[in-house]
Amino acid sequence: MSDMHTYRTRINEIDTTLMRLLEERFAISEAVGQYKKTHDLPVFDAAREALILAKAESHGPAVRAVYEALLAQSRALQETKP
Repeated sequence: MSDMHTYRTRINEIDTTLMRLLEERFAISEAVGQYKKTHDLPVFDAAREALILAKAESHGPAVRAVYEALLAQSRALQETKP
């Protein structure tokens, strides 16, 4: 890759894939929220989040920051869905 157009094209392709995967992840997260409500489980699972964040951290602080936001959004979806 040597020019801005090539970089931006590749970023757009990656963003399209990320957005599709995020939609899928959030849909599953909503299903998990329903399961938790049905089985009277708490939305927040500190141990699970710690494992996910440790794995994200191994990819660098920027990835961890993205996952912190992702997990917060997942919790919010689980808390607000009936």
